[in-house]
Amino acid sequence: METLKSVSGVSFKQEYIQLLQNSPDGQPVPELVLGAPEFYGTLTLTRGLDKSEKFIQWLLDSRDPVKTGWGAPDLSAGDSSGVDETLELVYTSCTPL
Repeated sequence: METLKSVSGVSFKQEYIQLLQNSPDGQPVPELVLGAPEFYGTLTLTRGLDKSEKFIQWLLDSRDPVKTGWGAPDLSAGDSSGVDETLELVYTSCTPL
């Protein structure tokens, strides 16, 4: 099991498209809402960099999410503090738990 220090950017948006129309006799049809595109945020995961390959393997095996960025801080030979890596992911679909 991998441990994440932080997760940010969890979001979901859906456009609202209202269809206004009249019936053949000129009466308004009750409000219809069309299926609209869904938009997901950019998910940012931060975790301590380690030797574990499970997290990286999960990323390589998955098609969704799309990996859009990876980063780590500058490294210094005299610094003994831990290193955090940051990974940015963009989802194109989502299944509720």
